[in-house]
Amino acid sequence: MAKKILVKAEIDQNRCDRSPGCPARRACPTNAIVSDTQTETVFSYFGFGTKPNYSIEEDLCAGCGVCTARCPMGAITMR
Repeated sequence: MAKKILVKAEIDQNRCDRSPGCPARRACPTNAIVSDTQTETVFSYFGFGTKPNYSIEEDLCAGCGVCTARCPMGAITMR
């Protein structure tokens, strides 16, 4: 029996802008992109705020690639 190769999404934390309204997270059909419990307080033009750290729940990721097309920063790749 042939072994099935599973392709999963991976987030490059150096490229991710950690937007609270992450379009890739909203587009994920299996809700595999989750916010970590730790957030970073940042200062922007609008004042202080927090930005979540995102990760992929591999058990939920279907490997469909929708998130890669929706990520404006190009931070998500399939591996």
